[in-house]
Amino acid sequence: MRNGYYRTSRNGQAHAAQSRPVPSEARTPVPPRHTKRADPAREGNAAVQTEDMIERADSSLEVVIALHQRPDGARLADLLSAAQLRPRRVETILRRLIDLGLVERESVRHPRYRLVREHPAALELIGLALRVPRPERSLTVAVRASPAVWYAAADADEFMVVHHESSEPSTLATLEEAFQLVGARDRAMPRIVRFSRNEFFRLLRIALAFRVRALALTPVKGSVLRSGLEQEAVG
Repeated sequence: MRNGYYRTSRNGQAHAAQSRPVPSEARTPVPPRHTKRADPAREGNAAVQTEDMIERADSSLEVVIALHQRPDGARLADLLSAAQLRPRRVETILRRLIDLGLVERESVRHPRYRLVREHPAALELIGLALRVPRPERSLTVAVRASPAVWYAAADADEFMVVHHESSEPSTLATLEEAFQLVGARDRAMPRIVRFSRNEFFRLLRIALAFRVRALALTPVKGSVLRSGLEQEAVG
């Protein structure tokens, strides 16, 4: 005998009635979940914003590299020449660094900008600036900014640096510090070869293989064909 959800057996004990399976045709259909479709325009904008953010970060680091090579202060023109950036972008970066206390501006009429070495984050910032970009890029900005470098040329395997005879030891030491930081922790980087200006031209005159190799590199600062004396040296 059935009594609601229970049925009584012959001996009077009640047992729970077993539910019968509902045929699949009788089940209430569940509406499909709506899948959020990708918006190509939004994804494109996000990619552009990410690239722009990375570009701004790289630009800031390059300005720091240039400032590092000018411990006595750099003019805006020095930074523009070293980093090859638009003036407005460099000025924006400088304002931000000044707000953070990492850079100070000296003079008003002909301002010079200097890294504040006493700032607690100065050393970490310099190391970050020199190690985050590609080694070739860090080296290029450093030699362009260094007052010690007269000429520099490079390819994928070699970076040739020619310094002025009258370079201050402190400027050469700052440049060497940059080279060491770029290649820190056995980081792969181009081989760096250094010459004084007089030694460089002496080798151009007497060593044919050196002349061919030197002139095959792509200049990143200066030129070996500026004057009649230098033309004679390579010709």
